[in-house]
Order: sequence, then C-alpha cells, then structure tokens
Amino acid sequence: MSSRVEPTDQDVDSDDDQPTTPNALPFDDATQLSALADSLLARFGEHGDRNDLENAIAHYVTALESRGPSHPDYPTSLAQLAGALRTRYEQEGSPEDLDYAIESHTLAIELMSPTNTLLPSSLIGLSIAHIIRFERQGNFDDLDCAFGFGRRALALCPPGHRLRASVFGDLANAHLVRYWQRGDPGDLDRAIENHASAVESRLPTQPPRFSALVNFANALLTRFDERGDAADLDGAIAHFAGAEEVCGEDNPSKSMVLMNLANALTNRFESRGDMRDLDCAIGRFEGALRMCNSGHPNRPMVLIDLASALMNRFKQRSEMADLDGAIGHLDDALESCAREHPRRDLVFSNLASAFLVRFGQRGDLADLDSAIQRHEDALELRLPGHPLRSPSLTSLADALRVRFEQKGDPGDLDKAIEYHEEALEILAEGHPSHLELAINHYHSTLELSLRGHHGHAMTVMNLASALLMRFKSLGDVDDLGGTLSHLEDAKSCLEDGHPDMFNLYDLLSRAHLTRYLISEDVSDREEAFAYRRLATTYVTVGSKRRLDSCMQWIADAECWGHTSALEAYRTALEIIDRHVMASSSVLTRHEALRAVRQSIASDAASCAIRDGRLEEAVVLLEQGRALLWAQLARFRTPLDELRSRGNDGRRLAAEFERLSRELEQTSSAWESQRGQEGESRSVIEQRARRFRRLGLEWEGVVEDIRRAEGFSMFLMPTPFCELQEAAVGGPIIIVNVGRYRCDVIIVLRSSPPRLVPLPLITYQDVSQLSIELTTALKSSTAVGEEKIREQQITRVLRGLWDTIVQPVVDVLRSMKDDVPKGSRIWWCPTSKLAFLPLHAAGPYRNREANLPHLFVSSYTPTLSALIRSRRSRRNISDSPARSFLAIGQPKPFNSSYENDLQTVDSELLTVREIVSPVMPCSSLAGMKATAEAVMSGIQAHGWIHLSCHGKQDMFQPFDSMFSLQDQPLRLLDIIRARTKPTADQPEFAFLSACHTAAGDENTPDEVIHLASGMQFSGFRSVVGTLWAVDDGVVGAVVEGFYRHLVRDGMGYTQAARALNRVMKTVNRNEVPLDQRIVFIHIGA
Repeated sequence: MSSRVEPTDQDVDSDDDQPTTPNALPFDDATQLSALADSLLARFGEHGDRNDLENAIAHYVTALESRGPSHPDYPTSLAQLAGALRTRYEQEGSPEDLDYAIESHTLAIELMSPTNTLLPSSLIGLSIAHIIRFERQGNFDDLDCAFGFGRRALALCPPGHRLRASVFGDLANAHLVRYWQRGDPGDLDRAIENHASAVESRLPTQPPRFSALVNFANALLTRFDERGDAADLDGAIAHFAGAEEVCGEDNPSKSMVLMNLANALTNRFESRGDMRDLDCAIGRFEGALRMCNSGHPNRPMVLIDLASALMNRFKQRSEMADLDGAIGHLDDALESCAREHPRRDLVFSNLASAFLVRFGQRGDLADLDSAIQRHEDALELRLPGHPLRSPSLTSLADALRVRFEQKGDPGDLDKAIEYHEEALEILAEGHPSHLELAINHYHSTLELSLRGHHGHAMTVMNLASALLMRFKSLGDVDDLGGTLSHLEDAKSCLEDGHPDMFNLYDLLSRAHLTRYLISEDVSDREEAFAYRRLATTYVTVGSKRRLDSCMQWIADAECWGHTSALEAYRTALEIIDRHVMASSSVLTRHEALRAVRQSIASDAASCAIRDGRLEEAVVLLEQGRALLWAQLARFRTPLDELRSRGNDGRRLAAEFERLSRELEQTSSAWESQRGQEGESRSVIEQRARRFRRLGLEWEGVVEDIRRAEGFSMFLMPTPFCELQEAAVGGPIIIVNVGRYRCDVIIVLRSSPPRLVPLPLITYQDVSQLSIELTTALKSSTAVGEEKIREQQITRVLRGLWDTIVQPVVDVLRSMKDDVPKGSRIWWCPTSKLAFLPLHAAGPYRNREANLPHLFVSSYTPTLSALIRSRRSRRNISDSPARSFLAIGQPKPFNSSYENDLQTVDSELLTVREIVSPVMPCSSLAGMKATAEAVMSGIQAHGWIHLSCHGKQDMFQPFDSMFSLQDQPLRLLDIIRARTKPTADQPEFAFLSACHTAAGDENTPDEVIHLASGMQFSGFRSVVGTLWAVDDGVVGAVVEGFYRHLVRDGMGYTQAARALNRVMKTVNRNEVPLDQRIVFIHIGA
C-alpha cells in the first residue's frame, strides 16, 4: 500500500456543502482517496467541522465501491467506513449509522485473514460499537458480543503489542457498563483490574491515553463510593491528575476532568480534613470555570460545586471572601441555569443558606430578606410530592422566624407556623424521611457495635441527636426519654478530655432544657445550664465551637432569666479574644470578628448593669470592644517585651505562639477526621491524648507568663482601677447601646462610676437615627438644598439630645464642682452610635444651649486607647524638636477616579502662614506627595496636617486610604510603618479629608478608621471627619482652628478646645451645619 497522502488545500477547503462522490477509480486513486478521507477525519477530530466528516464518509464509500468485495483492501475500506460512521453516530445520534457501522465492522472481520494487522483494531472498534448500542437499546446480546470481540482482540495482542492497552481499556468499560446494569461487584473489580492492566501495558513510546486515565479514575471513584476504601479515592485523584497533565488546554473535555478532580479532592478533604485538598479542589473548580464561558452546558454545575467548596472553606477559616465568593458564584449559577434546569431548586436553596450564614456574620437585614426570597423560590420548584419539600418548608420557616425576631412583623411568625405545620403533615403522612432512615441506621449500627469499641459512643450520640430531633418534630416523649438514656450511656464510654465530650455536653444541655420545657422541673433547667457550662469551657475543642456554645448559653440564660447570664457573657468575651487572637493577620482577625454578634460587649455590660456591677460593666465593654487595636497593642508590646527578658522570655513567647496556633489547627483537623472509617482505637485515643496535652501545655505557658514580672494580667481583662486613669483629664461618658437596654456610665477619676439610664432610646432607635443622618447627607446635596439638609440634620441632633445627651448633661451639671461648665468630656459611644455626632447634639432652639456651648467634647474608642495617648515617651530627651509638616494632594493617582480638589494649595498656604511663627513648618505637596514620601514625612514629624481625598472602605476597613500622587496610602500601611522600632512618637494630626473617622458598619465597635489608626500609630491627638468634607468651605474651618490653637499655645491637648471654638464661631452663612460639625477630636 502506498504512503499516506495529505489533502491539498483545494481538496480539504472545498466550499461544497454536499460531499463529492466520484465515479469508480483506479487502484491507486482509491488508495489516495482513502488517505484523503483519513486526513479529513483527523481534521474533524481537531476542529469539529461537520463538512470534513461528511466528505470523509463520502470518500470512504467511493473507495469501497471502487474496490469491490474481491479487492484485497476491501476489508480495510469497510473498517475505515465503520469507524467514520460510528463517529457520526456519536455526533448526531442516528441509529442507522450505528447499525451500519456494526455491519461494516462485522463483514470486515469476516473477510480478514487471522494474520491481518488491522484485525485487532477492527475487533476493538466492533466491541466499542456493541457497547454503544447496548447503552442505547439495552439488549444484553450486544454486551455479550462486546465481551466476545474484546477477548478475541486481546488474544491477538500479546504483551508488547501497541493495542494491548486499548483492548484492556475497552474490556474495562464493558465490565463497568454491565456493573451499572446488574450491580455485580465482581464486574466493578474486573473493570478496575482491566484498567490497571491497560496502564501497565502501555508501551514506553506511547503517551498516556487521556480517556483511559479518566475512565480508570471514574471506576475507582465508583468503588470508593460503594465501599469507602481510601486507597481507591487516592488512586482516582492520581489518575484524574494524570489526565489533567496530558489534556491540552483546547480539549473540550478539560473542564470536566478538572471538575471530577476537584470533586474527588473535596471528597478526600471531607474524609481526612486536610485543608490542602480543599484548596486544590477550589483551584481546579476555578480552572474549570475559566474554561466554561457563558452558555457552556457545564457552567451551572461548576458554579454550584465551586460555591459549595468555598462554603466548606469558610466554615474552616471564617474568611468572608470565601462566603462572598460562594454567593457570587451561586448568583452566576442562577443566570446560567435555564428555568427548566433540574438543579435550579438546589441553587436557590444553597443561595438561601449562604445568605443566611452571611446575615449571621454581618447582621445585614438585606441578606436575611434575600435568604427568605431564595427559600421561597426553591419551594416553588419543590411542589407537593417532591422529596425535598419538607426540609424546604422547615428552612423557610426557620428563616422567617429569625426575621420576626429581628423586625417583629407578626406576618413572618404566622407564615413560619404555617410552613412548619405543613412540614409536619408531610412527615405524619409517612413521606420518606431522612430522619427516620437515620434513626433506623443508628439502631442497626448500635446492635452491631461492641460497647467498648471506639465507635460505640459516637453511634449512641448520633442516635440520641436524631431522637431529639424527632421529638421536637412529633412530640413523642419516649423519644426524649431515649435521648437522655442514650446520652448517659455515651457519657460512661468516654474518658475525660476526649474531644467528643464537647458534643456530648452540648446534646445533654439541649435535651435537659427540652425536658424542662414540658416538665417545668427546675433540676432539668439547672442540669441544662451545668452541661452548657461544661461544653463552653471545654478547652480541647476549637474556640469557634466553644463560642457558638457560649452564644447558646447566653441566649438560654437571657430567655429564662438564669443567674449564670453574666458568667456566660464573661466567658464569651474571653473566648472571642482567644478566637480572634488565633488568626494569622489583622485582616483575618477582622474577618473572624465579623462572625461575632455586634452587640455582644454591650449586651454583656447591660447584664452587669442589671446586676448592679457598674465597674464590671466598664471592664466588659473594654474587654469586648476595639479588640483588634487592643490585640495589636498587646501582642506587639508585651510579647516583644517578654522576648527582651532573656532566654526564658524568648522561650515563653515562642511557646505561647506555637501552642495557640497548634491548638486551633488540631481542633479543626479533629472535626474533619471525626468518625472516619478504618481508624483503629489506638489512633482515636492517640489523637484525644494530643488534644489534652496541647490544652494543658497552653494553660501552663499562660500561667508561666503571668508569673513573670509585669505580666500578672496577661490575657486577663484590665481592672477598673487602671481603666479609671483615663478620666484624669475629665469624665469619660460611655454610652452603652445594647439589645436589652441602653445606659450611660460616667467614669470619674476619683469617684465611683455613675449610671444614667436611657429609657427613651433603644438599639433600633439608634440604627434609625443613623439611617436618617445618612439619608440627609446623601439626598440633599444640591445647591439650594442646604436648608432642607440642615432641617433634617437638626432633627437627628435633637433626637440625640432628648434621648441621650440631655440626661448626661443634667448629671454633669449636678457635679459642677468637679465638672464645671466648659470642661472637657470624652465620649465613648458603642454600636452604631459611633457614626452619630454626639458632640453637636442640642435642642437647637432659641435661648437654649447646645452641647458645644456647655462642654468641650472629644472621643475615644476605648479607655485604654486614651490612656495610651497620654503616656510619656520613654526617651523624650532623644526625640527631635517639634516640627510641623503640611501635606496636600489635590490630584490623586489616575486610577482613583476622583475629582481634583480645588482648595488644597490655598489650605496648605494658610496653615503654614499661621503655624510657622510658632513651630518649624514644611510642606509636601503635588508631584512630591507620593505614598512613600508622605509615609516618611509622617514618621519624621510630630505634627501633621493632611489635606487630600480620603476613603473609608466599607468592605475591608483596613484598606481605607488617603489618595496620593502615585498610589493610595492605606490604613494598614500606616499601622505597620508606625510600629517600626525607629518610628518617633508623634503628637497631633489634622486629617482634612473625607470619612477619616467614619468607621466600619459591620463592626462598629472595632472603630476601624483612619483617625483611630493614626491614634494607635502614636498620635496623641487627632482631628478627623465623620462624613464627606466640602472642598469649598473646609478652608474656613481649618483657618479658624489653627488660629485658636496658636492663640492657646499650640499644644496637642488644646486641639479639642480649638475645634470647639471654631465650631461655634465660624460664619454660618459661609459654612453649613453639616460642615461645621463634620470634624471630631479623638484622643488626649
């Protein structure tokens, strides 16, 4: 036979839609035509042009007809035509093509001699065709034929034959097809054996076959799903990874391979808890998504699976980026799913769950509303009779109940009851229930397990949990009795220190409290709280789970008015501190804090106030607010100081950091590995001993640190007697806004704290005032609307006066000997009150004084922050003489998309003219005001005036920034730079930019904004802004401020008075109300 002939451009690129059918051809021409058909078929495989396939078939038919049955190459032509017809069947699905392919293969094999080199490939092709027809028609004769032809092919392919691997692969697929039809485990085993033989038979010169690797991996994964052998899962992952390596980027199957690999990695993560598997799975899902553009049939499933993996990772690491990403991908999945898509209800349900989780993290009611809407969408698709209708009804009812608790709408409660009732009706009708199946399964497992076996206790607890759930659904008291009986059994099986004791205590608490609800036996209630205390204080589990337990303790104690409520709050704040401390960076600590209920510190203080413990209320607020700043201060200074105490100090610091990290990591790993099949009793006990050892070592190191001189209060709340030092310059007015009550605590330097109850305002009222102020500032900004805006803002200021400030002023007036008129006072607001201008409150009526005319207001995030701002520099004699730097940037970096500021240059000129006679003054502006130069300038000067664009980042507040010449200067950059050992301690900063003291809506008590960051970085006294600054009028405020400050002696402690004076004296016709009160003073 002559060598293969490649088609010419004229032959291949014919524009004819119909295939050409030439007349009978001479021998050589038929051979060349077959070669042309081969090339066309190969190009079809590369590019998918249907014309290539049709022309190839036509050429094969012509060559076949030209040769005739007696021609020696007639069997070859039949086999070639059969292969092309099977290809067209796979593309178009015409049964005639498949039947004709089988007939052609069969006739070709009959005409071939036993020594024909094409016989093995023809037998393989015929076997594959019979498998395909069996899958279409279900006739087992086809499957029997497939095995027969496959075995014949194998006999013709001895070891070393180039087709031997292919034969094994096709036999493996035949066994797998029969396994799916008949369920014989032997077929599955033989399929895997043949796949293994195919891999072993591959010649060194043959590259791995993509399809063979994928099929082998799928077979192993099937057996893993059936039997749970970890080796099968590892093998599947290895072969999927091999398929990924040999699969080209343009292969349309690449996305499916990535999806399969990602799902297998997810399975292994769920079995073993190795976060590397989950990270790799997410990476593969993202790779698959990049290959599945809009309209790709696999795109919805990739998005669903990727979102699920991100939710898994969020549960492990509490990073909000994963949760937000999951929601974004599920939203995209909705757009990608046609209305009739079979998984659309799953997308709605998953999206609802994700929104509900985010609501729990951030408290945004919009997320709760979205969760309910998506649950309703899922329910619409799960009509009566749908197996998931009952859980859908329950989930929707639970979400509605949560919204009722938040908003108090009776309609939500009515709907929740209605949906719960329908869900119970479905269960009562005998609808298949996962709960019933679970109970039956646990009963069966319990009968087979020995009492001393390591899995016995876990099985008993699972059964108890399921019985408790069924009792809550159906009310059968026998289920409740069985729950408690099984839990006592489990309790006797577990040793002290075993990690599963946490789950046992949790279940015992819930079961006893449930029985208390129906029996009203006080002993059940006390047992419930005793077990809740044991669960919450169980140190060998992760802080996240302990915190969840503690929040349940608080909820139960508040609900039943239990005496342990204050203890629960104290415990919660201690756990939060440790939970956040375990995160590796300030950003991840902030994400962890977002998962904590915003009002927890205020609610703790409210509880202490109810008990008449005002000093403890102050301590609890200090312990639970501005935690990030407190930890930054605590873990930079004390641990550094500890390390400076010689070898013992360095050893203790290193051990503390190591054990904290290991205890968190091992507790997360335990949760993932708990209950894994195939683990021996010794492995379980070894892991439990490791938990106990780490917990004891951690506690031991903390005690050792506390024995070191100066560290007796390490990781303990600061006592009130030390916090009281904050009031050395005037009273601290803590405004506590809790969910249960609102109060003011006035902290005085040498007297007990004073309580001022605030019965006229609630947590919801404060939120409403914040919304009203925001609306006023945003909705009436046009020229000519100043009066409207002023009226709206005045209503807010009057509301603050009537409900909060006037009761405080009345108490301060009664203390006029200690706090005379004109004294300085420091506001320490909590919750969303931090966004409101307490310093400007007043009746705003003729002949009635507003607060600025009575007292000089400053703010402080916490009492500790104010104490730190007053501390003297250690090496004051070594510090440089005071110097002033005026920084201005009217034209921010190109990508900031912000308008140029028109008055920055004149503002800097004015500041320099006023300040230079009393202090050395320099400027940094225009092209020179780069981020690096400004940071260097801030570090080199004790006094700073900064005029530029400012931005509070609402999603990641540590990315809040000043817009400079080349790039932003972020809050995180300032914190890191200022804490260098070489940084000189500064004194005063005036931040003439927008939103520099606005804060983060999601964690208002953390007080994360540019002004507080500058204060933490060392500035004793800072002026910042609560909202946007008007470039056109700010100059008048700045000029007045510095003139008053210079007149008073240019000391940083005079900044608050200077700001108070300019606020009262600036021309009201030139500067509107919102711009007179936008600036606030923070610090000493």
